[in-house]
Amino acid sequence: MAYLVLVRRQSMTGINGTHRMAGLSLRQAAVIAGVCYFLMPVAFAEFNIFPKLIISGDIVRTAQNISSHSSLFFIGILCHFITLVLDVIIAWALYVLLAPVNQALSFAHCVFQAGVCCQLPRWLG
Repeated sequence: MAYLVLVRRQSMTGINGTHRMAGLSLRQAAVIAGVCYFLMPVAFAEFNIFPKLIISGDIVRTAQNISSHSSLFFIGILCHFITLVLDVIIAWALYVLLAPVNQALSFAHCVFQAGVCCQLPRWLG
């Protein structure tokens, strides 16, 4: 039992804010991930732009809205693209942040998140 406590204590003290990976401290990686989450504009696109353009059950009016407000539709697609880029940055920042805890799981999360980012254009089309 004392050995388990000693191993746990050593592993917990090895992870601190001064640990660096890829030139970033853990604090910097956490700030990057948090700021990118805060800057994601997908909520603006989904709750403000697209409800004005897309009429459920009426494809003709939806097409008319998109053609008459093409700049608004472009802004909505641009919001999704910015979210895609920020999502990749978040996956990288979370990998840097969580790699000292478990590098294999952190890498798996990064790979799965990148897979989701690759699927996003297919979901939009």
